[in-house]
Amino acid sequence: PATTAARVEKVVQIGRLDSISEERFIAEHLSPGVPVVLPIPDCPAKAWDYATLRQRVGDTPVIVRHNTQRQEYKVGKAYDIRNMTMGEYLDHIEGGTAKNMYLAVQNISRIFLNLQGDLPQMPLVGRQHGGPFLWIAPGGHYEYCHLDPDDGFLLILRGKKRVKIYGSNDFLKLYPNPLGYKGRTIQSQVDCDAPDLTRFPEFQHTTCYECEVNAGEMLFIPAFYWHQVTTVVNTISVNYFFGDRDGRCYLAKIMEAPRLAVFTHWLLNIVEQNRSFKSFERTLQRLPEALQHFLLKQWHDTVAPDQLERLVRIVLDYLQLQAVPPVSAEEHDHQAKNPVPLKIRGLRWRKPT
Repeated sequence: PATTAARVEKVVQIGRLDSISEERFIAEHLSPGVPVVLPIPDCPAKAWDYATLRQRVGDTPVIVRHNTQRQEYKVGKAYDIRNMTMGEYLDHIEGGTAKNMYLAVQNISRIFLNLQGDLPQMPLVGRQHGGPFLWIAPGGHYEYCHLDPDDGFLLILRGKKRVKIYGSNDFLKLYPNPLGYKGRTIQSQVDCDAPDLTRFPEFQHTTCYECEVNAGEMLFIPAFYWHQVTTVVNTISVNYFFGDRDGRCYLAKIMEAPRLAVFTHWLLNIVEQNRSFKSFERTLQRLPEALQHFLLKQWHDTVAPDQLERLVRIVLDYLQLQAVPPVSAEEHDHQAKNPVPLKIRGLRWRKPT
């Protein structure tokens, strides 16, 4: 039988600060990748409750994850989606019937425009990559361990979440899913609350940075760090994805060890997602341009010539190619246009029900 253990890794509590300057945040947390809990700046969103959301956005259509209590979900491998209104989902939350559901990654700036003005000013958020996003989870929800290709803040407006973070040095010890897995994140195969040490023995040699984030607090989660979030009680939260203010600093940061190995895996995962498509050959013929366009779209970052050369070499080595293939006649006819893009292929297991 499989060997399991509740806590086998080294545990370090994440620090808390009452305030911090932007300069200190950059020097001590953003640049080196050190998580920290901070107070949320004052804003109307801190007073949100279910009645407020029901009144203001109750009729808005939302997408809700379903079957989130299955083991396949806990290791990031499977879930379904359901379409409903926010009011209908809040009925499940308040009625205690949402245990197998999760409202996740709802883009406030696109879906809930009338809520956007309630959010705080975020001076520590540099160049915003995505969001802000709204999440509403039932107590007991276990969100699968994964990593995002962005720095992030998790803001708890109501409720409480428990967060486990594992640094880039422990990337392989959390057993990422094989290259080619769908989506923008990388998922871990390990259930962090009940790790199977027979299948994943290296997990016991990790260091877990842990904290509970309470209402009115926000947690900084560094880019390319594993994190697993458990909802302690019914919780309303918002998150931001971002990078450094300087358009070249973010890419330079993640192209240094130890994050370089994780970033490389993430990039090759995108390559593998696209590899089976007929259009990939044309993407490959203009690989430097395709990479520039892809990273500009993801992070609004300008890629320096030396960075681009390194990235092209990483992709070519993975594909066992000596050089970028010559441009075909078909692609030559399209030279005036952008190259066929690298695309993040959506999660194959997201099926509306």
